Amino acid sequence: MAEYYSDETIRRVRSDADIRFCIPGADTTKATSYVPCPKCGATGKNKGLCVTHKGRRNMAKCFRCDFTLNDAVAATMFYECNDIASRFPEAIKKTAARDGCQKP
Repeated sequence: MAEYYSDETIRRVRSDADIRFCIPGADTTKATSYVPCPKCGATGKNKGLCVTHKGRRNMAKCFRCDFTLNDAVAATMFYECNDIASRFPEAIKKTAARDGCQKP
């Protein structure tokens, strides 16, 4: 049977989880780091995927191709769940567990 999460739980995980823990190669000790873009392959500062967790910003964006991950759940969906919509509950659960959020 599929798992379901309330809108409040999903909102909490999206707002509380740190995207740096969901993107392979991201430096979890810095507010901003750069990793190779999984879409276009661009690498390096101001070229590749910029992963930012600072203040209200918690996202990743490629400066070359505009590929964007808006939060940790989106990153988990992309990197671990192959962007398959039916795996969304799994992404919520993995994101919450990885980041130490209260389990949904």
